[in-house]
Amino acid sequence: QRLLTPPAPAGPARRTRNPTQEDIMQSNSRIGFNTDDIDGDAADADDLNTTVQFDVATGRITFHAAWAVAPDAPPDAARHAVVLALDSDTMERYADLDEGARMRVHAMLHDRVQQMLDELPGLDDERTLTVELTDAMLDVACRLQ
Repeated sequence: QRLLTPPAPAGPARRTRNPTQEDIMQSNSRIGFNTDDIDGDAADADDLNTTVQFDVATGRITFHAAWAVAPDAPPDAARHAVVLALDSDTMERYADLDEGARMRVHAMLHDRVQQMLDELPGLDDERTLTVELTDAMLDVACRLQ
């Protein structure tokens, strides 16, 4: 799986108003892409299905990602999904982290999903795992080096 990266920012961002969700999403260097980085291979189009939902009333954001099964998997193989849930304040804090802290957050989330998978009795059925990104996780990521 290729990681798509945007071009480098022109300069440091200045905050003159409260950030919008668009500002927060654009501030993360791992969100977005350069159109030159897009792989035109149609076979990859079904590898990942993602949706983002934002509940304005609660400030809750959920990212839902479902992965396609491997090409050599049997036709009845289960397709699994992960939901990442967080609130908009946590999203803003995440956007303000440096690259090292973000990578530590990603590692913690990956470890949590793997732990949840290891605890499942079997993977024959389709599963949706929900992982919460909390302020406590961000605090830990900032303290670790």
